[in-house]
Amino acid sequence: MFKTVSEQLEKEVSGGESADSAKDLSNLEFLRGAAGGEFKELATSQLYHITILLDLQINPLIRSRLLSTPSIQALAGMLDLVDAKSFPGSECFITALLMICETMACNYKVLQILVQPTMSLLLPVLFHKLQHSSSPDVKFLSFKIYTDILS
Repeated sequence: MFKTVSEQLEKEVSGGESADSAKDLSNLEFLRGAAGGEFKELATSQLYHITILLDLQINPLIRSRLLSTPSIQALAGMLDLVDAKSFPGSECFITALLMICETMACNYKVLQILVQPTMSLLLPVLFHKLQHSSSPDVKFLSFKIYTDILS
């Protein structure tokens, strides 16, 4: 799922879209009636998969298994690439990414195991968002996650 989201994010940020990805929403059929809530702007894109990852991350049975060094690399890379005004729905996308980071920051067992990638990859990106984001919500969540990880 991270690969699907990363590929779509690259297309959204660059402003380009391939002919096959523009029309291929077949794996989003289950969303047709359920799209709503705070992530409804993402429902017409492959970026909606990030909300599935968020749901999995919140689940206590799965959250420890979902996180690994590559997943933290993917989170940090996507957070670093996107700003609140990058593309339509980017603020919702950033919020979902930050919510995944927030659930990780509350799971101290995972933080202890993944301390090196968290400190070297995720914290610098959160600090950059705190300093340079145009959205007050992104700044607040970045600050909260940053302090949760450090405490």
